[in-house]
Amino acid sequence: MSGDLKLASEQRVLPGPQLPGIVAELNHSERDQEIQRQILWLIVSRAILMLFGLNLADLLETLPPRLGSVPFISFFNITTVVLTAAYFGLWWSRRRPSWQLYLQIGADLWLTTLLVAHTRGIESPFVSFYLLIIIYSSLTLGRNGAMIGAALCAVLYSGIISTTQLGLISFGPPRIESETLAFRISFHALGFFSVAFLGTYLSVRLYAVKEQLEAKTDSVKHLEKLNERIVSCIRSGLITTNLGGTITVFNSAAEEITEKKSSDVLETPVQSVIGEELWLKIQSVDPLKDLRPLRHEFWV
Repeated sequence: MSGDLKLASEQRVLPGPQLPGIVAELNHSERDQEIQRQILWLIVSRAILMLFGLNLADLLETLPPRLGSVPFISFFNITTVVLTAAYFGLWWSRRRPSWQLYLQIGADLWLTTLLVAHTRGIESPFVSFYLLIIIYSSLTLGRNGAMIGAALCAVLYSGIISTTQLGLISFGPPRIESETLAFRISFHALGFFSVAFLGTYLSVRLYAVKEQLEAKTDSVKHLEKLNERIVSCIRSGLITTNLGGTITVFNSAAEEITEKKSSDVLETPVQSVIGEELWLKIQSVDPLKDLRPLRHEFWV
């Protein structure tokens, strides 16, 4: 048995692809799948946050005892559970995921507004729920969704405060001066739009990094396939390993020389083919300092 068997350590060179369009290049099916994942994450996180936050607030006695003729905490707990079950049913049906997302945002705006209105309005500790709605609107719907969400939150919050101060609803805090009222509303509105802007920026960066990663992954796969085709055409026996010494390529000439099938040796330690002695000899050489070719012969 004779032949020329060469061992090479695999090196991967990643080309620098240009950044593709962030969302425009996703086809309709991929976009729907992405929205489905976002909706599931939204359903679970919302249920946990609402149930935990409201029941903790109830233990701290920061909630009113009743909402009309029903217990306040019971109303929100039951509403949260019912809506969560309905959302899971819609998510399982996989019908119109975009509309499901709009429905959940609308329901969250309604619940948050009702909660803020019945917990002293401008002094409510649940105003931050508006910020959460804006954040996930920016992450799921992009810039337009974030800005529309911020505008709706500002309008609803301003409406609650205005109706309370005008005496149209009687469960708010005492009346405050007009200058203080205008300052608080303006400050909260500024915060809403600031969060929308930052959320949009983070969303864009997230998609950009994701697209870059996918592009580089595709490039690596393409180079691996090209490498396999080139190696298979080499007449000399060639074994390629990764940095850990695991065989990744074993061409047909190497099969003839070693009398081993590539299917049997791929993803196995290279020592199983070339022997422990030769592998230790290879590891003892520093290729950056010693540029001479390493030659090893054995006869059978």
